[in-house]
Amino acid sequence: MSCVRRPHYVSGNKPRPVKWVQGLAPADCGETLSWEYLCYVREHPISRSIPTEILYGERDALTSLETVTGFAARINAGLTVLRGGEHWFHTEEQMEALKKWLTERRHL
Repeated sequence: MSCVRRPHYVSGNKPRPVKWVQGLAPADCGETLSWEYLCYVREHPISRSIPTEILYGERDALTSLETVTGFAARINAGLTVLRGGEHWFHTEEQMEALKKWLTERRHL
């Protein structure tokens, strides 16, 4: 499978044009996306045979709920949406919610 360059990057639920410069593109959240990493991910799709759980931040600016829901369904993963969470959990409240979520799933 080859990595085909696409003219749009999905941010939240809105496609927007992206200008890739030297293999990098800015994301709405202020982070920089790597074309090399995107190609790696596309060329090495996940196939899991182990139980998987996903904690998704409601305010994720990089991955839409539609995208993560489809991904979870494809790999038969459980999906929990953290109210007020972002792509990277970093606030004290988010970290506490993450700890609780992990503790509740230790038996899985």
